[in-house]
Amino acid sequence: MVAAESYEGQVDITGRVTMARIDEPRLALVTAGGQRVEAPFPPEREELVLTALRDHSRVQLRVQGWGRLAPDGQVESIESVQQLELAVPEPDSHVDHGALWEQIDALVASLPPEVVAQLPEDSAEQLDHYIYGTRKR
Repeated sequence: MVAAESYEGQVDITGRVTMARIDEPRLALVTAGGQRVEAPFPPEREELVLTALRDHSRVQLRVQGWGRLAPDGQVESIESVQQLELAVPEPDSHVDHGALWEQIDALVASLPPEVVAQLPEDSAEQLDHYIYGTRKR
């Protein structure tokens, strides 16, 4: 049985920029899966790359080009870049209700007793209705 070898092909990868070098333009990015890949970039895209580096905690960079891929399709290296664009990850739609209630409790605890006395004494189900717009059934 012959093992498959890496091959050259189109690459399309998105990740956080963790390094940018401008004297010989090159960047490094880390994907959500933890893979680190380096790529050259055109000098005229320096501002975009530096923006992605500066804002690495909230934006990602999508790199499209030509490179070497492992037999499983994972990008091993990027040899040339045709397209670079900022990519803002989708916000996490998960709401941590426990943390939300902790914040509400802390807020209520910080209020003067006379203000707390004026708050309605609705049940948690009714309060969910006011906060989320619907009642849980």
